[in-house]
Amino acid sequence: MRVSDVRCNYAIWTAGDYSGKLSNAIKIMKYRPSKRIWKHIIPFLEKALKSGNLSADVIIPVPIHAERERKRGFNQAEIIARETARLLNSNYSPLLERVFPTTPQAGLSETDRKINLIKCFSD
Repeated sequence: MRVSDVRCNYAIWTAGDYSGKLSNAIKIMKYRPSKRIWKHIIPFLEKALKSGNLSADVIIPVPIHAERERKRGFNQAEIIARETARLLNSNYSPLLERVFPTTPQAGLSETDRKINLIKCFSD
């Protein structure tokens, strides 16, 4: 699904609306990690990528702070980015680093989310 309400010079795609089953699956991946959920997510991702006829030179995950990754044990965006790169036969590169821990975005307003992310990344 093409995202049309984001202003930038690049094409941005999403695998689906962040609601219903997709929303629940992502929350499970983040907050109750289980490798079993991936067997359900990867086919959904593959179908979305194929239906969008997409290609990319490089796939870059949005990092979480090292402290949060240690607590959680993984970064779901990294797993999704690696799998997306594999499915698209693209390069994967973790070019960004989150240098400051931030408040979790869940529950924040759109404005507070933007403020929360100011200066938290480094390349």
